[in-house]
Amino acid sequence: MPGSLFKQGTSKKVTNVVSGVHQNYPVKFFYYEYMTGSRKDSQQFEYTVAEITFLDILPNIAVKGFKVIRTWPLLPGQKKLSMGYAFDKRFSVYVPEDFEIEAFQIFTPDVMEDFISKASFINFEFIGTKLYVVENHYITNARDLTRFFEIVKYLLEKVAPRLMRLSRDVRAMQEAIKS
Repeated sequence: MPGSLFKQGTSKKVTNVVSGVHQNYPVKFFYYEYMTGSRKDSQQFEYTVAEITFLDILPNIAVKGFKVIRTWPLLPGQKKLSMGYAFDKRFSVYVPEDFEIEAFQIFTPDVMEDFISKASFINFEFIGTKLYVVENHYITNARDLTRFFEIVKYLLEKVAPRLMRLSRDVRAMQEAIKS
């Protein structure tokens, strides 16, 4: 899996995979865990993850909720972007150089307000053709699982169309950077 979350630790494990399609987007929900350290200094990290697959490339953007940040590495070349005081109090947004405008096209004031009210406990990462939505523990009750599903549904209905409009621009920018 391409997300930066999946690049750390040892003894990595994906369990309880449920997959389907919502509005023509393949979606997987699963538990993910890994270990850090060794023996008595080891620590286990557990997450509930939604993986949404898009048909085209997305900008590499990470959105980390302040309530849930753990040691989760950034991708090379990402920098912190200020989105505005209210949003910055609850989230950190990291984008590649020269992708600031695209981030503001995705995170419009209405989307940022919705994130603040509905998703301040979640981390998001857009990378390649994937969007990962991550909660920092295993969700084990119906109320929290429903809330998590609603966030994924919101992203597919409200944010996905914006991402798809940007995909040609993202591809062109990435080609220009490679040259």
